Amino acid sequence: MKLGELNVSGLSPAGPQAGMTLTNLRIHVDAKQNGTLINAYEEIAFDQFQVGTEQFNNGVIQIELNRLDATTISALQQKIQPHANSQPPNTDPDVIQGMVLSELQAHYPP
Repeated sequence: MKLGELNVSGLSPAGPQAGMTLTNLRIHVDAKQNGTLINAYEEIAFDQFQVGTEQFNNGVIQIELNRLDATTISALQQKIQPHANSQPPNTDPDVIQGMVLSELQAHYPP
């Protein structure tokens, strides 16, 4: 997926107007299954990210997960999906992330 430019502005507690511009956002996801194991790779990159007067260039985040058990992932998705779907559209992502982590800990305690 590629997004040329995203501009967001609005009121901010830090000042009267805050703005954000994200330029050339790119997201690449690849997953391969070998038997019952999955290897997944995700890269999120951007050319420029500007928030107010702060500017960041050429950002890249890479996430790689190897040898994930496909059966376990499928079972977790089936448990988590109904909870995620029942949340209002404006639910804070941190709340959903906490719910997912809680479900993971219930099945795979430390």
